[in-house]
Formats: sequence, structure tokens, C-alpha cells
Amino acid sequence: MIFNDYLNEWHIAIRDFLVTNVKDTNTPILDIGFGTSTSILLSLGKQVHSLDSWDKTKARWLCDICDDAVQKIPKYDTVTCIGTLEHIPKFWIAAHNMLLLAAKEIIMVNPSIFPYHAGLPYYGDYWRFMPGYAQVLFPGKTIEEKQYFFNNDPHILLCIGTKVIV
Repeated sequence: MIFNDYLNEWHIAIRDFLVTNVKDTNTPILDIGFGTSTSILLSLGKQVHSLDSWDKTKARWLCDICDDAVQKIPKYDTVTCIGTLEHIPKFWIAAHNMLLLAAKEIIMVNPSIFPYHAGLPYYGDYWRFMPGYAQVLFPGKTIEEKQYFFNNDPHILLCIGTKVIV
């Protein structure tokens, strides 16, 4: 298995989960971490505002999702966080702050076995997520989860798509 195989299936999973879960809306979506998900959402005709701590040219909100500064950002109906939590050292703070930013829902796709992929000095790669992680991060919230398997092999969990109803 090579990295490009994982990357291809990762993009397929992201697109599938976003197409299935991001409903038609006239309001912008807040995407945490400018990247693949922002591009996919834009290709689907969605209005996207991004929050990123280091991409000064593209982010609408330039701050770290773990900073108190996010409290000054207005709420968005939908907050997406795709392939970002694994790069945040204290992801549980990011999860708390996403709850502050989301008026209706949080949509995430997080890796399970995806290969290490840091982009130092901007970000590291610290975590992998397993089924049920969202119930721990967002206790008492309604959670919908979809598992994506590499090459459709039920023994190789590539990533987990999660929708949190706030």
C-alpha cells in the first residue's frame, strides 16, 4: 500500500461524507483548516469561510481553533473539520471551541490508519481516531458516524465521518 492509494481513498471518503451530510444552505459554512475540504465544498457550490492559524492568504479567520480568540467569531450553522483534528496537539480544546462556533451541526472526517503526514513547521501529526470517539468528545450530543475502509477491507479502517448535532 502506498501513500497515494490512501490519499485517493481519503479524498473519495471526504467527498462522499460532505455530499451526503452538508445540506443546501444559503449561509456560509465555517471550515476549520483551509485545505481539501474547502476545495470540495467550493466545488459543490457552497459558500465557505475558513479558519486557519497559518495560511494568511486564504483564511477568513486567522487564529488557532484552540485559542480564546474563536469566541469573537460569530456562530455558523455548519462547522466542518476535515482531516484537521489529528494535527492539533490538544484536539479536545478544538472540539469544545467547535461547539461554541456551531449553531446546528459539526461535520468531521478524521483518520484512523491514514499514514503519518506532518507539514512541519506548520503542523505535526499526532492522533488517530477510532469508532465512538465523538461520543467522548461531545457527550450528550446526537452523533451520526460512518466508517470508511481502505480497499473495502473491513479490517483496515481508513477514516471515520462524523456528524454532531448541536
